[in-house]
Amino acid sequence: MINTKKVLAIGMVTALAIGLSGCTWFSPKPTKDPMTMLQAGVTNLASKMSGEYQVKFDATLLGKDADGKAQNVTIDLAANGDATSDPLVLALNSKIKGTMSVNQDKYSLDTELRANKQSVFAILNGLTGPAAEIPKEYVAQALGKWWKIPLPAALVKPYIDSLSPTPAPVVAAPVVAPGAKKVVPVVPAAPVVADSSDSTVQRLKGAENIFKNVSGYVKNVTYDGSDTIGGLNSYRYVADLDAAYLKDFMIQYNKDKGTEPTPEDLVKLDDFLTHFTSRLTFWVSVEGEVLNKFSLILKMDKILSDDGKSSGKGEVNFTMSFMNFGKAVTTVEPTGATEFDLFGMLGGLAGEETLGADAAAGIVAPVVPPKK
Repeated sequence: MINTKKVLAIGMVTALAIGLSGCTWFSPKPTKDPMTMLQAGVTNLASKMSGEYQVKFDATLLGKDADGKAQNVTIDLAANGDATSDPLVLALNSKIKGTMSVNQDKYSLDTELRANKQSVFAILNGLTGPAAEIPKEYVAQALGKWWKIPLPAALVKPYIDSLSPTPAPVVAAPVVAPGAKKVVPVVPAAPVVADSSDSTVQRLKGAENIFKNVSGYVKNVTYDGSDTIGGLNSYRYVADLDAAYLKDFMIQYNKDKGTEPTPEDLVKLDDFLTHFTSRLTFWVSVEGEVLNKFSLILKMDKILSDDGKSSGKGEVNFTMSFMNFGKAVTTVEPTGATEFDLFGMLGGLAGEETLGADAAAGIVAPVVPPKK
């Protein structure tokens, strides 16, 4: 005789287990290896022209100075908004809120940013902190007002020119003699070939460089299940940062800046990396294979000052998510914004002579050493 209560109980437990397991039961495991999926995710994300994003950052640094006095810092920052990377209609909208504490001192920030290819707009909705460091009278003057920061043409124009597709050449129509029969030639449609200045090609080249750099730093990449990210069923992967590769990069970076590490510096670096752990998690959508979220956790169990007299430990967490790809994004320019020449204050960066072709050619990225 069938026990109805037992059948119902088993059915409820089974249903609950399936529900708690999310989409994992219904998502086939990826057939591609993790690094291939990471490359596909980065590349396909670069091809997206617009969408929404969310950023979460928090950090805790705990330690003592040379006199034994506590030096504790905590930071909690969140941002969200939407953006487009189309060079012809650049747009960014972002809301940022955050708090920070330094021992007993507390700070908070609430701001909003908007940007197009001509200007950045910012409004300070809230700012608090110790009166000695952030006088209320200065905050009151800036609070609740939109500020406009024009972007120098020398910064914007080269970027627009490098990403905008090259226009098709204009071919003059043939001259037809009076009385002659007009002949319309049949010209086969030429395939669209992206040249070196095509925006898509540039974006994919950038994605390729990003992948090459990122892949050098990660190891032990493994599939870890599936989640729903921004409404998309997504594969989840976990990885570690390669401490040896990170060490090579830090040494090379300082050499590029003209600083040769001393034997003592190398001992401190090795000691730091011995007490350093990391965890990278990234998600790639099942459909479309787009990188739609990544998370990085850094833990430092021992941090020494340059003089070796103070030490501490810390943890840093950073997460960024992408969603609603293809969403129409526009930036509404605030009315009555007060213009603020930030770049002029920084030394005349608005001038063509400061950031022309010659100056741009002098900007060299640090050399990333090959992975051993």
